Order: sequence, then structure tokens, then C-alpha cells
Amino acid sequence: MNSIGDDYQKKLAEALDAWLVWLKTSELPKLQDEVHAFQTAFSTLYTFLLRKCIVSEDPYKSETKSEEIQIPETKAFSESEKQEQLSIRLASYDKQLSLLVNSCQFNTKFFTLERVRRIRNLINYINWGHLAADAEDINTRAVAELMFTARFSGDHTTQSVINGTLSSLMKMIGSINKRLNSIQKYNREVYKLELRRSVLADMEETPTLDLIKQKAVKSIPKSLFYPELAEEVLKEDYSPEGSVEQAKALDKLKIVPEEKPKPPKEVILKTFLLEGLQAIGSIASTLSEIWLKFDENQKQLEKQKRSVWRKLRQFFVWILKLKLRNEQSIYEIKYVDSDSGSLVHEQVSFQNFMLDLEASAKSCSSIVRSTETQIEPQLLETLDQRLLDLQKRYKTLVGLDDYFKSHVKADARSHVKGIKPELSAIKNALVKANQQRSEYLSQKEKVVQFKTGVRR
Repeated sequence: MNSIGDDYQKKLAEALDAWLVWLKTSELPKLQDEVHAFQTAFSTLYTFLLRKCIVSEDPYKSETKSEEIQIPETKAFSESEKQEQLSIRLASYDKQLSLLVNSCQFNTKFFTLERVRRIRNLINYINWGHLAADAEDINTRAVAELMFTARFSGDHTTQSVINGTLSSLMKMIGSINKRLNSIQKYNREVYKLELRRSVLADMEETPTLDLIKQKAVKSIPKSLFYPELAEEVLKEDYSPEGSVEQAKALDKLKIVPEEKPKPPKEVILKTFLLEGLQAIGSIASTLSEIWLKFDENQKQLEKQKRSVWRKLRQFFVWILKLKLRNEQSIYEIKYVDSDSGSLVHEQVSFQNFMLDLEASAKSCSSIVRSTETQIEPQLLETLDQRLLDLQKRYKTLVGLDDYFKSHVKADARSHVKGIKPELSAIKNALVKANQQRSEYLSQKEKVVQFKTGVRR
């Protein structure tokens, strides 16, 4: 190795020594806290899903044993297998995160190149930062669908627990990945420095990837061979652009102090709640449209119920001018409560329900105007009440829609008006309202945390 190479190795060793001190004193302790918090957040979510019967216990959980971190299954599954596979995979994910917390030694000796790769893959097994139905990963898509169903078909407690834990997981995953990248950056350069010292130092032939591999197996027997890192060494030390590449490598090892938290941008928190209420207000016309459709559907249903005897009875009532008590139409509907996973039977007094539906439509249409003068706690309470009321009403609407479709005779079924578009509009509005509510709570938490930090 020439003097230029020796000089680079010296600079690299000094940079790595400084980086090691920084990892030990700053990054590893923070990583340990964040990994523990991440595992706790997921465990809270997973336990809650089990208790609510949204997912099932994995029957094979006790039979799966491992001392080293293992990544749960990632293969595709069919729609019919989704519930079972998701239960098995989430159980495995929970177990592996617990293993990580309980077995991980937060020092650079433990965090080898291979372990960091495994831990990163485990942390990112579900893409919490992009939990959406269009996610590329099948597990992320399935969990996104599960969370959507659980959040917007459950009660207020369910929503709060899920929203809170998802928000925590989303915030922590970025920071954990950043610290793992810092450790991996250190490991890569340490490995490359070892190749230079143990393999290339006394190599007489012109180095090639094959020659480096042959000698590395003998010189560094306990280490895996990483051809991509060997190629980086060849490029940095033996290529025409070597000096530029070496400068880049040293530049990557410059320690940039973590920025102190800045005060959150001034936002009017009340705006989030008002926008959530606006989303609720947009449902007014949708509820009115449903009222009209259900009114027509009920007429179709009652029309087919009229028997010859009922017509005769109505005739005599008209002739004798008898006044009979108005009969209430009671419909027994059913729907699956996604909060508990059970089939719910509910008796609905149709006339009373229609009166409530009409009142709800009117109330939604004026909700923003009637709450403009309210202060934040009142607005939050109003939004919470509206969300709970409309989520419950949504289930009843689904049940009534199915009831009309299944109880009208086949020859008259074309006259029954479905409300699928309206149900979709209501769900979208509820999603938006709940997002605004979550954003309000998130921004409020940032303000509180900053003020607490300032006082300290």
C-alpha cells in the first residue's frame, strides 16, 4: 500500500474511532429506548386486536422457537386465507419484536452487518409509514385494511387506541431506521478497513474481486464475505476516481449534531376540529337521499305484504269509519359488528328511525354554523359525539339496506333502491372527520411536549 493509501487508512481509522464514541454515547442508548417503545406500542395494539377478536391467536405460536431474529412470512396469500395468515404473521411479528427487545445487546459488537440487516427488515416488516390499501407489500395492505375496518366500525375507545398506537409506530420507525443506518455505515467502513489491513496490505498481485475473496476467507474466517464492499474498496483505492471516492467515504463519517427540537409552527388548533365538523356536515344531503330511497323501499315492502284479507279489512274500516291504532313497522335487521366480529341482530322501528334520520340530516346541515362559537373542548366533544352517533347509524343503514334487498320478492327487486354510493360517501366523510380529529390531537400533543421541554 502506498503512502497515499496509508494516509487514507489513518484518516479513516480516526473517523471511525470518533464515530464509535458517538454511537456508544448517543445513538445506541437512543436506539435502545426507541426499540423498546416500538415493541411496547405494537404489543399494545396487538393485544387490543386480540381482545376485540379482530385477529385470532396463532395456534402454532408456542411451537415456533428461535434464538436469532427471524423475519415472519412475506409470501402472498389468497383472500380466503387472509384472516388466518394475518393472525399467524402478526403473532410471529409480536414474538420477534419481544425477542429483539429481550436478547438484543445494544453495543457495536452485537450489531454486526448481518444483524442490522435482519433488525431493519423486522422493524420494516409492516410499512407503518405508508399503511394504505395501495401498498406494494401484501402484509402492509392487509394490516391497512384491518386497521380501516377496526377504526371506523368500532367505538371511540377502539379508535383512540388504534390511532394512538399507529401514530407512535409511524413516528418511531423513521428514527429507528436512521440510527440503524448510522450503525450500518460504521460496520461497512470497519469491514472495508479490515479488508485493507488483512487482505490487501501484502497482496503482490493486482487485486481483483476473486483474489480478495480467496484471501479474505483465510484472513478473516469468522466474517461473511461481502463482494459489494470489496468492490467499493477496489473503486476507492485502485480506480482513477479513487481520491474522489475516498473523500466521499470520509465525508459520510462526519458527525452532524442532532438538531434541537424547534417550536411547532403556530397553528390554530380549532381549525382541525371545524374541518372535521365540516366533513360531518357534508353528510346531510347523503342522509336525505337515503331517507328518500328507504321511503320508496318501505312502500315496496309494505305493498307486497297486503293480502286480500287486509284489503277487506281496510274496506270495512273505511265503511264503518273505524279508527284503528297506527301500526308500527318493526324490522329485524342483522349486520356484522367489526368491533367484536359477532353477528348483531337489531329490531328497528322504521317510522322512528326515519324521524331520527331526518333530524340527523337537518342537524348535520347546520352543525358548522351552530358550533362556530364553541371553544376547543366543546368542539372536540361535539365531534366525538357526532362520530359515535354516525358510526352507529352507519351499521343500522347497512342492515336496513340488506333487509330491503332480501325481503322484497324477486320480481319486484329491481324497484328496490340500494344505498351503496351513499354508504361509501358516509364512510369517506367519517374517515376525513376522524383524520382531522387525530391531527388536532397530534398537534396539541406537540405543543404540550414543547412547552414541557421548555419548562425543563
